[in-house]
Amino acid sequence: MKKLNLIVAALMFGLSMLIVSCGKENDAEENKVDGVEDNDVVDSVALDVAATYVGNMDVKLQEMPNVAIPSYENMEFRIVAVRGDAVDVAFPEVSYDLSGRIMVLPSFTATYIPVSKQDAGSYRIGQKAYELLIDDKSLVGSVQGTVEDGVLTLDYSIKYGSMPMTLLFHFVSNK
Repeated sequence: MKKLNLIVAALMFGLSMLIVSCGKENDAEENKVDGVEDNDVVDSVALDVAATYVGNMDVKLQEMPNVAIPSYENMEFRIVAVRGDAVDVAFPEVSYDLSGRIMVLPSFTATYIPVSKQDAGSYRIGQKAYELLIDDKSLVGSVQGTVEDGVLTLDYSIKYGSMPMTLLFHFVSNK
């Protein structure tokens, strides 16, 4: 009889462990944001700024500030939460005319950009340098910005491939 009670107790213990372990897998699945599993993402500042922003953008050449490059309207930037305190920023493709020559900067994503809460409704997207390889060309730059009351302001720079100049971008989203 003691042996039977021991077997029943062992089976009940095993069954309860199976139920608990299945519950943990479900919790991990709920904490995925855009395919990234991180418990810090849930209820985070990164989720507060994660969105697609549409607005206007100005461009200047750092070394030649008097050269006029037309402004861009309805540009789209996508910010995705990847960690509780970090986001990925997807930048759109940009083309412009430089003295009769069409220049094209490809779209790209800068990853793990730090984000922090400043005040109620105000967030800082921390300055971060990035260096990427796109189509066998180096893309070097930095990004920083804010989100205040749902409006994204983003400043970033790009030096692409063998370009001798750095482009400076200033983006402000519509509300």
